[in-house]
Amino acid sequence: MFDLHMPEPATGLSPEDVVLTGDRPTGPLHLGHLAGSLAARVAGQDICPHTVLVADLQALTDHAHDVDRVGAAVAEVMVDYAAVGLDPAKVRFCLQSDVPELAEITVLLLNLVSLERILRNPTVKAEVGQKGDRARNAGFAVYPASQAADILGFAATAVPVGRDQAPMLELASHLADQLAIRGCRLPVPRAVFPEGGSGRLPGFDSRKASKTLNNAIALGASDADIAAAVRRMVSDPSRRSSSDPGDPEKPVAFAYLRAFDPDRTGLADLEAAYRRGGVGDGDVKARAERVIRDLLGPIRERRAAAAGDRAALRDVLREGTASARDTAQQALDEIRACFGLSRRSA
Repeated sequence: MFDLHMPEPATGLSPEDVVLTGDRPTGPLHLGHLAGSLAARVAGQDICPHTVLVADLQALTDHAHDVDRVGAAVAEVMVDYAAVGLDPAKVRFCLQSDVPELAEITVLLLNLVSLERILRNPTVKAEVGQKGDRARNAGFAVYPASQAADILGFAATAVPVGRDQAPMLELASHLADQLAIRGCRLPVPRAVFPEGGSGRLPGFDSRKASKTLNNAIALGASDADIAAAVRRMVSDPSRRSSSDPGDPEKPVAFAYLRAFDPDRTGLADLEAAYRRGGVGDGDVKARAERVIRDLLGPIRERRAAAAGDRAALRDVLREGTASARDTAQQALDEIRACFGLSRRSA
């Protein structure tokens, strides 16, 4: 049951779908994750099978200098999953580094795509520009192939992503087609985009909400943390007073209200009043703070409860990973066969 205090997202899924999603464990999950995919997972878990990948190998591509952070974040991400309402009875959780079949699939897939195609991926280019020297390694450059291996290794038919991740799904689909030419019939995955936008929530400084940029509101944020973050949200710089007409596309607080405010009629009225003039940015921020507080209060309580039983979450991750290995092994056997490889040492 979807019980987050926010509009329920449309999933674009059917009962026949098999979904793969995941997160890099580099720190606590935040409202950007909730708007981008977590809420859709909560809504979709009652529709079709979901595998949620804790992508620790991918996290190392720009955090190899801080392996302790990645290791500690695995447990925190599992706590966040429990806090938003992902149900282990409906969702399979998997630790990427404990499924070596995915690494072998990655190596095989790299033979089917040119280096130039991977390196011109606009998403990777943007991330290298943001992350700097930490992302200037071969592992980061080719991580789209690893993502494709995850998708094909779990025979996913649907991958919910933001529109900025479309090139990743295009590569996975291309590689599925290349395997099909060689007689390997794995599903060709499709991207499932959020309705009504990119699914990309800005940070309070108007850049993409990011743990790296320290501009996001964590799911476990206190009321004081929320208030401090909302105060820092960028407003419409062209307005000199609350009586001036404004553009509701510019204040970051409106982006949070569009993502999370369950009162859609009241939000529409506020946007109209802002355009006319007479509504201050402080009023918009006050509403955003209330909406975020109402959303995160119950999540914070569930998070505290889940954090008190980390052993149970470790068991959930271990059991899900064991099941995931069986699935990935089946895909690997098919892919090895189309490369003429057999288990000669068996």
